[in-house]
Amino acid sequence: MPSTITRNLRIHNAKQFKEAFSEANDTKMYVFIGKSAEWANASNPPTPADDVQTTEFDIYRTMIAAKKVSQSDVSFVVPRINWANNTTYAEFQNKHTG
Repeated sequence: MPSTITRNLRIHNAKQFKEAFSEANDTKMYVFIGKSAEWANASNPPTPADDVQTTEFDIYRTMIAAKKVSQSDVSFVVPRINWANNTTYAEFQNKHTG
């Protein structure tokens, strides 16, 4: 089923995510890297299962490193644009005021 994710929804979600790091409760959040082995079919990685045994436990088993993330570690950034040869790029313009 197709979905429409608007720019405003993306901005709202980003603000809510950043706000989660400054809430008064004692929530601890971590970012991690893992899955260093190549997928069996790299062009078609498996769809995550809604199953703690096969999904969450596998994530923990394949973790390589983790870092606790605090409020001072989180910031908004500009969208990623992959560079290509012989392409002229416009300078960044901050059009969002909020």
